[in-house]
Amino acid sequence: MKTKRENDICRCPWVDLSKADYVEYHDKEWGVPVYDDRLLFEFMTLESAQAGLSWYTVLKKRENYRSAFENFEPEKIAGFDQAKIEGLLLNPGIIRNRLKIEATVNNAHKFLEVQAKYGSFSENVGRIWKIPSFWNCVAGGGRCSTTGPPTAWRRISSDGRVANRCG
Repeated sequence: MKTKRENDICRCPWVDLSKADYVEYHDKEWGVPVYDDRLLFEFMTLESAQAGLSWYTVLKKRENYRSAFENFEPEKIAGFDQAKIEGLLLNPGIIRNRLKIEATVNNAHKFLEVQAKYGSFSENVGRIWKIPSFWNCVAGGGRCSTTGPPTAWRRISSDGRVANRCG
């Protein structure tokens, strides 16, 4: 992967240097290991929202997502009912896609299941990769969580779990 260098800082080629907030995200967050379960759930949600869009589009909406999705607390999101989902579909500050919003609620349930079974999501990521129901369609419901292998790979690349950082 070719890299960009500016003032001896190595940056990946996808970083648009004209966008200061994007550069800051790359330099301070991308490729930095994350071990906090709530923050992991936040990034997992944002990665799912990004499907089909640019990461920058989602990054610009991050604060709106934090507000709309209860600071990404899985316990609160798992309690979202249909009325809450309908309200989120009217929120111009987030990506108003029903499947992505419902996936976030579904993923909150799955995330809590992993925590209940293993304690920490972060400490058990390797084991989680082997849980098909976490990454695949919900059994019996036929509705996908939108968190598949490409999204998972972006997540572990961006949180430093694989050596994918330029340099």
